[in-house]
Amino acid sequence: MNITHVSFGFTTGGAELMMADIMAEQARAGHDVTLIVINRHYEQPLLDALDKRIRVVTLNRPEGSHNPLWLLRYNLVLRRTHPHIIHLHSSKAPGFTFNTPGAKIVMTVHDTGINLRHTKKLHQVFAISEAVHADLLQRLSLPSTVVENGITCSRISVKPTDEANDQSSGSFRIAVVARLMHQKKGQDIAIEALNLLKKSHPSRNVTLDFIGEGSSEQHLRALAETHGLSASINFLGNRSRDYIYSHLCDYDLFLLPSRYEGFGLTVAEAMAAKVPVLVSDIEGPMEVIGNGRFGSHFRCGDPGDCAAAIARIIADYPRHLALARNDAYRHVTERYDISRTAADYLRHYAELT
Repeated sequence: MNITHVSFGFTTGGAELMMADIMAEQARAGHDVTLIVINRHYEQPLLDALDKRIRVVTLNRPEGSHNPLWLLRYNLVLRRTHPHIIHLHSSKAPGFTFNTPGAKIVMTVHDTGINLRHTKKLHQVFAISEAVHADLLQRLSLPSTVVENGITCSRISVKPTDEANDQSSGSFRIAVVARLMHQKKGQDIAIEALNLLKKSHPSRNVTLDFIGEGSSEQHLRALAETHGLSASINFLGNRSRDYIYSHLCDYDLFLLPSRYEGFGLTVAEAMAAKVPVLVSDIEGPMEVIGNGRFGSHFRCGDPGDCAAAIARIIADYPRHLALARNDAYRHVTERYDISRTAADYLRHYAELT
């Protein structure tokens, strides 16, 4: 089967990492896989790290260009891949994509709140979670098929079983892995929560590491400095996925304070590292943690409740660590492994063709 994936960009993010894994699984299964990146908006190291069996075409269209030649060039390149399946991953892609003889056009919606047009040309719409599925129905009356995101669990280092359970004293390390875009990802909530926690538990050495880059970095650095937290908050910048998969297990807690989120891939990754997780109580991340059965949660947008949740986890850390090492780990490896995600996509492709 010839499968062509299409995205407007390819930068560090959950959607792109999931695409990389799905394409690798499809190529490994013997399919002819191509990735077309329409805009000049990609990180070359990410493309270089893709499975070498994947053919990559970068069109380098200037973002926002209205020149129709880019539309024609994209569709010409698309036809030359002789696709059986055209798999779109960007909301604008349906409007750019002409009907291609012998091809079925499908699309994955990677987040809530995505506005879609030209959906009539799509033969199938996939949602990465029940939360995204419900959002599409509610806002757009658009039916979709849920194919849950997946991760390569076997690549993620796990927290050592001989690590001390007691966190009543000493340091407590928290990781937040996300683009520095506080309006969505809520890193400011994490900083405000840490400030409150330091005031209520001054003897605790709690530190916060932000992994990622983005437009909010200066705002977040200023907020940390305002609260006198510069020594307790580390901005580590972008890190490779290999680095993250090797070092998630070094942390005592993984925090995702997002204000909105369609899934929460990094939450699943932390669970695969056997690290306790704390998420805001929005649909996507709550779905990943089984609505609280496999992790902790706090009221979305509430730094006080976030701080209180962290304090409870520290006070009862052996229980939270045992949950992470057992039930949560089993849950993520059984439900969110990339092999299951890839198999589901291939099954739906086959039904269309």
